Amino acid sequence: MSTTDQTHAPAARAKAPRMSRYTSEKKAGKSNQGLHTKKSIILTIIMGALLIYSLLPLFWLFVNSTKTQAELLNSFGLWFSGDFALWDNIVATLTYNDGVFVRWFGNTVLYVVVGAGGATFLAALGGYGLAKFNFPGKKAVFAVVLGAVAIPGTALAVPTFLMFSQMGLTNTP
Repeated sequence: MSTTDQTHAPAARAKAPRMSRYTSEKKAGKSNQGLHTKKSIILTIIMGALLIYSLLPLFWLFVNSTKTQAELLNSFGLWFSGDFALWDNIVATLTYNDGVFVRWFGNTVLYVVVGAGGATFLAALGGYGLAKFNFPGKKAVFAVVLGAVAIPGTALAVPTFLMFSQMGLTNTP
């Protein structure tokens, strides 16, 4: 071996692809299938139960939205009965009190688009500024942001309502 081959040998070894344990076992004909079948069956049963537990209220809501008021009180809650009254119930809800539910839904969409969208945009701008730039007081700003995140939103609900009511902003979009 010449001296040039000896100097380039470590570099050639570093460039060679390394096989992971999974790749080497796969090439050797070994597989990790069947190692945890007992645990996965138990986990599958648990996840199935949690799925049913999560979806059952939605199913109950759909089934009972197809019933009239009388059928709702006099029938089994987890299955359909009597006339299919879904469309009548939807029309009654949307026309109730001159369409107040439609107005409430529009307000909710407005709050979500403007509020959540605006908050996400401002958070992205602030996060970019904190991540990319060094400035005096950066640690203090970061501490204030972390402190604000640590306070739950429900703790601020009443003070925020009182502040908005003093400013005359309640019952307005």
